Amino acid sequence: MKNRKVAVSVPMFLLLASVLLSVAAVAAEPVRITKEELRKRMGKPGIVVVDVRIGGGGFQGDRKIAGSFREDPFGVNEWAPRYPKDTPIVLYCS
Repeated sequence: MKNRKVAVSVPMFLLLASVLLSVAAVAAEPVRITKEELRKRMGKPGIVVVDVRIGGGGFQGDRKIAGSFREDPFGVNEWAPRYPKDTPIVLYCS
């Protein structure tokens, strides 16, 4: 069971790292924010929140952060152009 968690966690980490590195190529450097900081910024212009969680049969669960968009993390090249290039994008997963 522990090996399975590692086997799932490592590819997810690598995927998110590659997405962040792609974003970092445009931005100076990825910035981490706390959930409290995110709560303060939610609903205001100038931020896009993207749910990139996946599960065994596709996207994980029906619940997401209110106001966020759910996107396939493996299709980042397809959905990334839909969002403004000058707006910070917050990616979250579990």
